[in-house]
Amino acid sequence: MEIELIIVKYGKYLGGINIERILESLKDNTAAVAVGRLLGIEGLPQELDEGVECDRAKSLMYYYDVELKDLRGLYRELIARGVSPADLGTLRRRISEVKRLKRFYTEIAKRCLND
Repeated sequence: MEIELIIVKYGKYLGGINIERILESLKDNTAAVAVGRLLGIEGLPQELDEGVECDRAKSLMYYYDVELKDLRGLYRELIARGVSPADLGTLRRRISEVKRLKRFYTEIAKRCLND
């Protein structure tokens, strides 16, 4: 499910790949086994793959939500202690990265609910 979302969403930016052909190859059993290895869910029956991916997406969404709250609290604490916002560039970049990952996994979790 994650791979399909990435292919559909960003395939047009990858320079001439055939999105339909890649999605069809993912439905092939050998491609599904390879994707399962990449996602860390190899050895599970085919019926459980989607459920495991949905559970994984929900847990990662929760993890990034908690991390985002912690990072924002750290940012506020450092500002309150007098650290210059210009010195917090790395923290701001990490916050934006975590927000991006949270949005990504939230979108995957929503797709699981719609299926």
